[in-house]
Amino acid sequence: MVSSLEKDQEVLTDWLASIASRSYLSPVEYRYHLSRVVGALAHHGGAVILGRGAHLILGQGEALRVLVVAPLETRVRAVMEREGLGEREARRLIVSVEADRRAFLMKHFHADFADPTTFDIVANTAVLGIEGVCAAIRATLATQPARSVEVATAR
Repeated sequence: MVSSLEKDQEVLTDWLASIASRSYLSPVEYRYHLSRVVGALAHHGGAVILGRGAHLILGQGEALRVLVVAPLETRVRAVMEREGLGEREARRLIVSVEADRRAFLMKHFHADFADPTTFDIVANTAVLGIEGVCAAIRATLATQPARSVEVATAR
């Protein structure tokens, strides 16, 4: 009998082999494989999945779907400090990364980047701080029935 972990590893191995054997995946094929991998991670449990539309792949009740937000100026300051960039470069990086994320979700899911209705909780780090957001997520998890995947966040 094949264990759940072995099945999940098999899905991941099949997916990686598929990617390695091709030079191109259509958007439909990519989404199919992405959904299988995210689903396998969810089935295995105990994962935090960042981005890649995980909040759309895993529906309500399959994960705690979290959107972490902050005003642009707060994010610019954080990127300046973390990456050692000037204000202009930090702002340009944020705009570029967010444009890529929007394009990815639109291409593969026909979904808006930050539609709050696709999340279970939206937390603002400018108000709560990082620790406060983590505490809010932990508190929300404590009130929820057991889940396969603990948190799926947009990034």
